[in-house]
Amino acid sequence: YRPPLKGTTLLLWFGPALLFFVGLTALVRYLRRRDRVLQDAPLTAEEQRQADALLHPQDSRQGRS
Repeated sequence: YRPPLKGTTLLLWFGPALLFFVGLTALVRYLRRRDRVLQDAPLTAEEQRQADALLHPQDSRQGRS
């Protein structure tokens, strides 16, 4: 069904595209804002120790022996 292009049916014709672009704009703004908020924070000493243990498992085993 193709409704006629009149003033009363403009929402039917252009509503889906309008909703798509509004959603896309909201997504882009959200992602940009999130990138600004998520800054690299330095690791605490405990977090650094855990990361080293995960990245170098043999080194941590040798220290226990």
